[in-house]
Amino acid sequence: MRKGSFAALLLSIWGYMIVEASIEDSNAATGVGSLRSTRHLDETSYDGFYSPQHDGYACRTKKGSHGSNGDEYVKYEYKSLSWCKKKCYVTSDCVAFEYKVEGSYYKCEIWYEMPGNFLKKDGYKCWIKNAEGLVVGDGSSTTKDVELTVDYTKREDKACRTKDGKSGSHGNEYFKYSGTSLEWCISTCSARQDCKGFEYSTVNNHCEIWTTTPEKYQSKSGLSCYVKRLNS
Repeated sequence: MRKGSFAALLLSIWGYMIVEASIEDSNAATGVGSLRSTRHLDETSYDGFYSPQHDGYACRTKKGSHGSNGDEYVKYEYKSLSWCKKKCYVTSDCVAFEYKVEGSYYKCEIWYEMPGNFLKKDGYKCWIKNAEGLVVGDGSSTTKDVELTVDYTKREDKACRTKDGKSGSHGNEYFKYSGTSLEWCISTCSARQDCKGFEYSTVNNHCEIWTTTPEKYQSKSGLSCYVKRLNS
């Protein structure tokens, strides 16, 4: 093969790879919302991890809706979990990702808005991007280690109640997660700025993430109500 032909072939292959990479992202953004075509793998000094990890839960918006492809997230089909983790890791404005496996179908959603709710679903993961020095939640504060810097007032053998003494309801005052550990509950509340406290049951291992500050308490064995301190 002549040198000129070989060089032309290399340029052709290189151009094809660039086009394919561009097509991958542009094809993923199939929504008709506000997402720009500028979403791409970019260079970032982000050196962190995913915490909390909501295994068995799908990401949902603060209003509890799925959101839409092209607005809150971008969907990529038939991508591995490791690909999804890396995609969010190297995309500086990715705040979380959802991963779904259902039979032979699997997909990755890269979220650009912080999920505010989580829906229990088998085969799903909703992982929140977190790190030392990374802005958490709505961007109003920065924390180096949310689990260590957040303090709680614990009321043992007490259930969380609203200011009028009511138990509240799932989706309004709190969000309930079953089959969790106390450590998971602490980590989840600590990482969420909208979490004012949580209730944990050692009887059936349920966790209630309260977005309304508990102001009253009811004596109940096996339950504890934790309230974030104002200086946290």
